Amino acid sequence: MASAVILAAGGSRRMGFPKAMLEYRGKSLLARQCEILHPLVERLVVVSGWASTRLKAHVPPDILHITNHEWYRTGQADSLCLAIKSIPPGRMLVLPVDVPVPSGQLIEAMLSREGSVVPTFRGKHGHPVLLGRDLVETLRHHCPAGGLGNLLGDAQELETGEAWVLANINGPADWARWLLWNRQARPRH
Repeated sequence: MASAVILAAGGSRRMGFPKAMLEYRGKSLLARQCEILHPLVERLVVVSGWASTRLKAHVPPDILHITNHEWYRTGQADSLCLAIKSIPPGRMLVLPVDVPVPSGQLIEAMLSREGSVVPTFRGKHGHPVLLGRDLVETLRHHCPAGGLGNLLGDAQELETGEAWVLANINGPADWARWLLWNRQARPRH
């Protein structure tokens, strides 16, 4: 089994409101992501930064919540490395909080593979990503400057019919588009 991390440390500058607290079907995005991921992984870690105290209320008590106190000057890779150092060795599913809630079916398909896995839609890489055991151990000892994109060059691609894996919710217009599309196209879960 694998661990998972939800990255929620960013400042949500374009949204102007903590993206993790956006409401989707009566719950925050963060609470929804915890609800979907928690039963599918051995351990779940949430890394928050800006609005950390407010976000903690959206994290169930049996999920590890870590604060990246340097959120304002670090990136997602730094938050990921904090999470990796808090758990035992193994594979890790990585989900930024500003992407749509993944389907359980996609997560299970990713976890059924070995190594690192990136979901794709029509050949384009999306989220979440699964980091293989070797990559997690590399990150445990050396956190890269910048993003993870360069580290995922050898990842297996898992083509999916779920176009939402490419979505990214940066500002209010993205959120409105995603909610509209979701009502029309996505199955409920």
